[in-house]
Amino acid sequence: ILPHPGRFGLWQLVAWDQRRVREHYDQAWLVGTVLLAGLTLGSGLFISHRVRQALRIAEQRVSFVNCVSHELRTPLTNILLNTDLAAEAASGPVRKRLALIAEETRRLDRLIGNILTFARRDKGQELIETSPVNVRPLAERALETAAASLKRAGITARLSIPADLWLKGNADAVTQILGNLISNVEKYAASGGRLEIRAGEEAGWVVIEVADGGPGIAMEHSARIFRPFERLDVSTSAGGSGLGLGLAIARDLAERQGGSLKLRTPEGSGGGATLTLRLPAAEPAIEMIPFPASRAS
Repeated sequence: ILPHPGRFGLWQLVAWDQRRVREHYDQAWLVGTVLLAGLTLGSGLFISHRVRQALRIAEQRVSFVNCVSHELRTPLTNILLNTDLAAEAASGPVRKRLALIAEETRRLDRLIGNILTFARRDKGQELIETSPVNVRPLAERALETAAASLKRAGITARLSIPADLWLKGNADAVTQILGNLISNVEKYAASGGRLEIRAGEEAGWVVIEVADGGPGIAMEHSARIFRPFERLDVSTSAGGSGLGLGLAIARDLAERQGGSLKLRTPEGSGGGATLTLRLPAAEPAIEMIPFPASRAS
């Protein structure tokens, strides 16, 4: 509406136009978009189904490994017990063969223990109960278990740990860590002919070092050696056997106790390697002596 003043007054000029709105969709683009959306949705559903299926299969495999490992533990313990009893009564070559059977049985038991530990870690069982633990008896036990293997490999072991050194950790887990580190030296650093386990306390931490005289580990492999199923394709792994789980499990157990495991001296050829385990220090455990109930007490 437009006002139009004139001689005879104010006129209003009214104008209008009729508009018709039309929407047109390109059929080719519309069909293509619908097909693309359907393909994306279908792919997402298919991938989600395959992922769930893979997770279910993986969980079944872990469950199977746990069951089989637990079932193997009992006969292995019986074999080891009876072998030790038979070795005490035997003499000469028979005792030597029985000692070899016992050694291989212990090796198999350690392998099963590593598999169980790795399976539990994948299932998220990360809590480890800790308490004051004396370090030297654990190291002596680990060396005693591997004594026959080290002797056969020509490795001389040396232990330098104070008798009153205590850490806050889990005795079984620390023993397994030391066993894996010793086994690693036996497999990959036997050419050095020596193994040294030393420990001390530094600023509230117990530092345990496992050193060898083997070919050493290059700096670029210092992180790779702690990955599961990882073995170096260099001279340090030539002729070695194993699943590549030892160091990965050892580091995982150390971290679950509030500590760490690192390669302290990744030196070059001929320099050897030193693996450093750090765990919180602890005060010596108080031994409780039971007092017999009596009228005097």
